[in-house]
Amino acid sequence: MLDWNAQAQALFRGWLGEDPQPNLLRFMFVHPLAKQLVMDWPERARRVVAEFRAESSHYSHEMMRELVMQLCRDSREFERWWTQQALMAREGGERRFHHATTSQEITYQQQTFHPALHQEFKLVMLIAADTGDGPTAR
Repeated sequence: MLDWNAQAQALFRGWLGEDPQPNLLRFMFVHPLAKQLVMDWPERARRVVAEFRAESSHYSHEMMRELVMQLCRDSREFERWWTQQALMAREGGERRFHHATTSQEITYQQQTFHPALHQEFKLVMLIAADTGDGPTAR
């Protein structure tokens, strides 16, 4: 991750703003907060691996190989899902979190944008979803 806003830092409290080189893969599989924060963690984590595999052509092979080897050493789940060799395109859609501070479930709609001239980058936005249950958590 190259940058984020205050709302993302509040949602990912304990990771964003503290990790000097935040990486979503390392967060999902190594950081203890991930399994508490991310609702449906096994499904989301498996999908993150498949999306990473599909997008990995944008990265240097050496950099990717080192990251994959490290994650395989640090996480049995990552290793298992990586060896399944699934590929998935990154999609938007619902993302649910269990907010550590408020103990509320928060739902967002994810939108992902790829700059035409820089396919190695992407802008991922989590937009607070209106659940119809009253005020939207932000």
